[in-house]
Amino acid sequence: MKFLSLYTAALSMALVNASILPRQTDAKFKATSFKLDGDTLHGEIDTPEGSEKVEIFWAKGDSWQQAPIIARRGWFNKFQHISYWSFSAETPGATQFYVKASYAGRDIYAPGNFVNYQLAH
Repeated sequence: MKFLSLYTAALSMALVNASILPRQTDAKFKATSFKLDGDTLHGEIDTPEGSEKVEIFWAKGDSWQQAPIIARRGWFNKFQHISYWSFSAETPGATQFYVKASYAGRDIYAPGNFVNYQLAH
C-alpha cells in the first residue's frame, strides 16, 4: 500500500511538471534574418529537412493576432539538411513574433522556450 501511495504521488508530480515544459525546438530551426520596414515584416527562416509548414505568429504589444503569416518554402541544402523559407506580410504595429513549424509529427518553435523575437521601431 505504501508503494502505491509513493507511485501515485510521483505520477501526479510528473503530470504537473509535464504541463509546464518549455516549447520544443530544434537547433537547425531559427529566423536567420528579419526586418520591419514600416508596417511590413519580412525575413528568412531555416528549418530542419522535412518541415511541412512554417507559421509566423506576431503581436502588437501583448495582443496576439489570430491569423499567422504562412512562410513560403525556398531552397534546400542537402549537405546540411536544412530547408530555407521566406515570409513577408503587413503587420501594423508589430512588436514581437515567434515561429512554429510542423516537423516529424510534432511542433517546433523558434526562438523557443517561450521567448519571442523582438522588433524595434
